[in-house]
Amino acid sequence: MKKILLTGCNGNLASTIIPVLVNLNFKVVGCDIHDSNSIQTLKNIKLGLNEYIKCNLSNENEIMSLINNFEQSEFPNYLINNAVIDFVPNVNSEDDGLDISNFDELIKVNVKAPLILSKYFINNWKKMNKTGTIINISSIYSEISPDPNLYQRGFVKNILYGITKSALNSITQQLAVLTAKNNIRVNALLFAGVKSKNQNKEFVKKYQSRIPIGRLMNSHEIIEPLTFLISEKNTYTTGTLLKIDGGYTLI
Repeated sequence: MKKILLTGCNGNLASTIIPVLVNLNFKVVGCDIHDSNSIQTLKNIKLGLNEYIKCNLSNENEIMSLINNFEQSEFPNYLINNAVIDFVPNVNSEDDGLDISNFDELIKVNVKAPLILSKYFINNWKKMNKTGTIINISSIYSEISPDPNLYQRGFVKNILYGITKSALNSITQQLAVLTAKNNIRVNALLFAGVKSKNQNKEFVKKYQSRIPIGRLMNSHEIIEPLTFLISEKNTYTTGTLLKIDGGYTLI
């Protein structure tokens, strides 16, 4: 059975990703910050998560513990860097988008952790002469600025989110070049807004008016791009920043 590590396995996107990977006969190993008996973790175990490892990705010692766990067993052949610290609109928020008080925390989780994991996975794949696939979950805000006019009054998307996703794009492309001859592929998915039941109605209306397709992305629409990038038949795609945005970035 193919083995895959999904970081941020208790996040919103992960609940869509896990059943798909299970149906594709992947053994899905997940890691996140929550306890193994938390509501979030138990929910995703029910979805088919094969193994859960608690790991705070802002703590390098815990990352190394996660890596050592694989060194004692077997490294997965696939890595999906999905964990992220994001900024979600809040009706009670008063934010100018320039709060950098948690700069270090975002860099650690959104940039440093995926880079460290990728490095050790790549080194193992090379050592064992194995193929490998890395997918980084990025955002269209890695390439363009969030539009402050789309959000409810008092909220501005923090500048640190886009900065870290831009860095993740760079990691994707540079690792792709460094590993191409080793049959290791590294790609990124750049998503626009994904529909959620908790979203502010005024925000949804404004955001949808900005998208040529005319609606937010449904969570199931992440599946085809993801399965394309992890397909064993897809042997020639690497370094790609694949936008799934309904045309948002075209206008």
